[in-house]
Amino acid sequence: MLKSLFIGFLTLLILWVPSYLLDYQITQEIQVPIKWLLIIVGAILLERVVKYLLFYPFKFFGIHKSKNVIVKHLLNFSFSAAYISLWLAVGINPINAVVQGKVPEKIFSNADFLMSALFFTAYAFLFSLLWILFNRGKSEQA
Repeated sequence: MLKSLFIGFLTLLILWVPSYLLDYQITQEIQVPIKWLLIIVGAILLERVVKYLLFYPFKFFGIHKSKNVIVKHLLNFSFSAAYISLWLAVGINPINAVVQGKVPEKIFSNADFLMSALFFTAYAFLFSLLWILFNRGKSEQA
């Protein structure tokens, strides 16, 4: 794992450092993708943290370890869809403003996707609650 992280950072340095030696204009053009890379990596890490925190209450009921493939995939899909919908609700303009070092005027540019994120989150919690209620005291069925 450390080896792959090292190779990843080394690759980034190989792409970034020579641009300083060649031309300032190239440096500016390479910095924008690197800023986006940091935002994308941050978003992926945030998704992992949010999924962990959202799945944490279900560990008490054993849903996250369910032998039923549909249950696991429905929960995973619901949380992933909610997270993606949240990013779509934010939209590209506020993220572009942050990359350029500006303060965005509004955070959510599309309320429909925000409602979609809320729907998927509510779906996951309601599905989990119903699964627990209907399977209380029973062995899990496939």
